[in-house]
Amino acid sequence: MGCFVHWPPVSGADRPPVSPGRLVGVVQNVAEVLLAVAVGGMLASAVARVRRGQVRPVRCGHCGRPGSRAYVRCRHCGRDRP
Repeated sequence: MGCFVHWPPVSGADRPPVSPGRLVGVVQNVAEVLLAVAVGGMLASAVARVRRGQVRPVRCGHCGRPGSRAYVRCRHCGRDRP
């Protein structure tokens, strides 16, 4: 299942031009490059948004310090977010 072994071993002259194992390696390399380009693009986009000032932290309505939208309570003053 997925293992391409030639028996008896194939000599260099009788070897097919592109073996299945080699093709899998090429596809994996291409996929890895595409993922790296995608991650790099997302990182560049996030940095550009921060530099333009489009990203603002969530602030607590009571103490005015930055907080998280994930938590109901402010970790600085302990009050519920308004």
